[in-house]
Amino acid sequence: MDVYNCYQLTRFYFLVITWTSFIFTAESACTFPSYLLGQWTDVTQSATITFQSTPAKMTGWTALITGEKFEGQTCIHNTGNVFVFEGDRTVFDPFLGTLTYYMCMKITKVSDDVLYYYLLADRNGVADNERIYTANQAPDISSTPTCDYCQFTQTIPDTDRRELRKLGTSEKLTSDPSLCLP
Repeated sequence: MDVYNCYQLTRFYFLVITWTSFIFTAESACTFPSYLLGQWTDVTQSATITFQSTPAKMTGWTALITGEKFEGQTCIHNTGNVFVFEGDRTVFDPFLGTLTYYMCMKITKVSDDVLYYYLLADRNGVADNERIYTANQAPDISSTPTCDYCQFTQTIPDTDRRELRKLGTSEKLTSDPSLCLP
């Protein structure tokens, strides 16, 4: 095969991969409880977070990955109050390749207006030390259980708890709950 044909074949494969990445997005196998839907203030991020049901998405939560700001996550799994979100965009790192990022959130309801959550992952240097998981090869969503996205080896201190307040409420988290894992 000559150089020109090799170039054309490589270009063709690149276009096919790029095209299919737009068609095959994360399927949502996730159900949010009704109290979670709507707008919340994430006290830690000083941002408005929105949970919507169709498709199950979270917007407003941002992650800084390889110096670039990413927003928008689709919920791909949940088991009880543990939700796995896949970033709506992939990240390219020249040393690591294309990365897909995942957030594993354990959300606990305190009242109708106050929740708190923990991110169940190790701190990630690629993601500005945020507790998110980046994978070089995206796991098969249909066969990867929730707990596989929520693995961590580092201790998650109680101070990593993050508070969500229903938009417009003056109620605050009054207790000092700790992370409870099954």
